[in-house]
Amino acid sequence: MTEDVLADFLNKLNDLASDYGLVVGGYQQEEEQLQLLMVKTIGEDMK
Repeated sequence: MTEDVLADFLNKLNDLASDYGLVVGGYQQEEEQLQLLMVKTIGEDMK
């Protein structure tokens, strides 16, 4: 059940990310890289 919840969360995260033109690799994407990507994207949106 825990895996189903996590998979559902990742799917929702992918849906949100796709709104910003991003694709979240889930387990394939390292957390630090994801954070840097999000910060970079948010920074570009702020300009």
